[in-house]
Amino acid sequence: MKEKLRNERHRSRIRLFVLYAFAFAASFAAFAASDGAQVVSFAFPGAKPVDVPQAWKPLIGEYGPEHPSLIVLEKAGRLVLREPDGTDVSLQSAPGGNFTLIKPPTAPILVHFGQESQGHAGSISFDDVTFQRRKLGPEEGEVFQIRPSRPIDELRQKALAASPPHENGQFRAPDLVDLAALDATIHLDIRYATTNDFLGTPVYTQARAVLQRPAADALLRALLRLNCAVDLTLYELKTGEPVQMPGTYDEMSPRSFPDYPGGTSLQRWNRDLLRWAMESEGFTVYDHEWWHFDYKDWREYPILNVPFEKLQFSKN
Repeated sequence: MKEKLRNERHRSRIRLFVLYAFAFAASFAAFAASDGAQVVSFAFPGAKPVDVPQAWKPLIGEYGPEHPSLIVLEKAGRLVLREPDGTDVSLQSAPGGNFTLIKPPTAPILVHFGQESQGHAGSISFDDVTFQRRKLGPEEGEVFQIRPSRPIDELRQKALAASPPHENGQFRAPDLVDLAALDATIHLDIRYATTNDFLGTPVYTQARAVLQRPAADALLRALLRLNCAVDLTLYELKTGEPVQMPGTYDEMSPRSFPDYPGGTSLQRWNRDLLRWAMESEGFTVYDHEWWHFDYKDWREYPILNVPFEKLQFSKN
């Protein structure tokens, strides 16, 4: 129960200010903190892999029932089937756009992907056994959406009228930094200030992203760690377009997990590069959202309930 309450308190903090930035894309806790705990940095993901052949992309995904499902992914330049027990088996190209699955001592099994629909294979068949493709969440370029139970203005007024929970202890005075002024290479896409969010309507009254100063300073250090080709989601500096991750932002499916094994080597590398850069500077990733990071000191700041119009920012 204590852990559950702590998690609920944590979530209430991080939802006050949420950032989705194309240069440091992720939802960040707006409240930095420090309980003295050391953050173990995520390992650097190594050399950037090449993208997969275009013909493989429609095949990658999950098939069959949820528990357990079959995952088709790309790994080390190979198209791979991950079985329910976690075993990876290579899919070898065969005539007619088919594949074979070889598991000695059994004979090769013919693998056929069903007709594509909306850019994805509809099924996978092993000889005469067929599994349908699972739709986990929105596809690239789409966004997960639900319909609010009440008008958003009514929900916003109710939220503003709420009081933060009582907290015991000594807290640092808020020292908020507006990220737009932090560095010119940080590109903001504040989804909750647009209709392109999971509610389909703006929630924030302003498109702003805010962090406590220690978290903002750490974010800037993480930005400086990255190479000149990509910045954090990540976006390509040459095109200004966000890179592909195994799942989309705000997707409520297992593809959002930072250790989800599916997708391509390049997508997983992009996700792991983001995590490496952030955790190298004291952030930790939320275990259900690859884009969400909390700074190590978040517990040292009080919970706030302040509209953007009344926020006071640090001068320097």
